[in-house]
Amino acid sequence: IGRGSTRNASVEDMYQLVRDNPEYLDALSPTVTYRGGVKVGTESLSSSVTGVSEDYFYMKNYEIAQGRDLSYIDMENRSKVCIVGNYISKEFYNNRPVGKEIKIGGNTFTIIGVMAEELDSTEGSTDDAVFIPYSTAARLSQMGNINSYNFAVVSEQTIPQSKAVIEEKLEKIYGSDSAFLVISLSEILDVM
Repeated sequence: IGRGSTRNASVEDMYQLVRDNPEYLDALSPTVTYRGGVKVGTESLSSSVTGVSEDYFYMKNYEIAQGRDLSYIDMENRSKVCIVGNYISKEFYNNRPVGKEIKIGGNTFTIIGVMAEELDSTEGSTDDAVFIPYSTAARLSQMGNINSYNFAVVSEQTIPQSKAVIEEKLEKIYGSDSAFLVISLSEILDVM
């Protein structure tokens, strides 16, 4: 978001967009791709780390197998908590990681949940992934901003209208339609 622009869509702007358009938009997750390395003890993992909101797992239809999901309070407090993929749980914690620690970018995080094992995924497996609060990821990334926003729509039939509502809001914020890209998962799947 915000390519070539000095303006920035704030998290509050995007949440307000969802509140103002309940006929099209159902939920939102700011997303931060965090580049900090992941370590268990002295072992470095090649796991991806993504900062997400408390609604992300609901939006993606991901299931928590152990522990709990991220919460609003985790976002507000910029908590150093995480949810790990099933592979990490099995391989490094003997399937009992909840309450244990993991290092992300040199910071100690407490594992609060484990994702259910993914048997089939069109978006890539999350079995080796780590999810942290987006607010924590934004602060630790030193950029302090959000890479992207994921929206859930009310209905598949309203995707074109939902996309138009988002584009209109972003064009007002940025003053141009070339500063952002709005794409639906169905468009990505069509390309694939």
